[in-house]
Amino acid sequence: MFDKAVLSIQRKAMNIRKYTRRADKLAVGICSFWLGVGLLLVIGSLYMFCIHAGLLLTGHRVNGNIVGESCRKQDCSYMIEFKDINGKVLEASSASSSLSKQYTVEILFQQQPGRAPEHIRVNLFGEMWAAPIVMLILGLPLLVVGAHLLLTTLPTRRQSRKRS
Repeated sequence: MFDKAVLSIQRKAMNIRKYTRRADKLAVGICSFWLGVGLLLVIGSLYMFCIHAGLLLTGHRVNGNIVGESCRKQDCSYMIEFKDINGKVLEASSASSSLSKQYTVEILFQQQPGRAPEHIRVNLFGEMWAAPIVMLILGLPLLVVGAHLLLTTLPTRRQSRKRS
């Protein structure tokens, strides 16, 4: 009778260890996911910051004219015409709500001679910096929380392996 009780307790302890290992793996997986998403958002925002800072420092600045507007329900997109460094007339679009009052806007772009312009942006704060700032605001907490949880979970997993 006593042996059956001991065996029953041992089986329950083994089941608890199995569930603990599964929970540890799940916790590490969730922490890794948060860490990865946070890292991607932070890296993406830093990349966008670099592109936009490069545009401000070394990009070409030209004035563009708003030539058209297309609205779907509440979202409007504006067509802007500008000339590149070769004198070719190009069109760009922007969905910025502050453009509706203006007819000319400053366009920033990078262009090598003989090539098409790259990284075309309207020189407005919201157009240039809204996405990188939002990505950074979302990414940093995910990165910090994921790293913290992962670093605090790993030592407990190592200790639980040594005990068993």
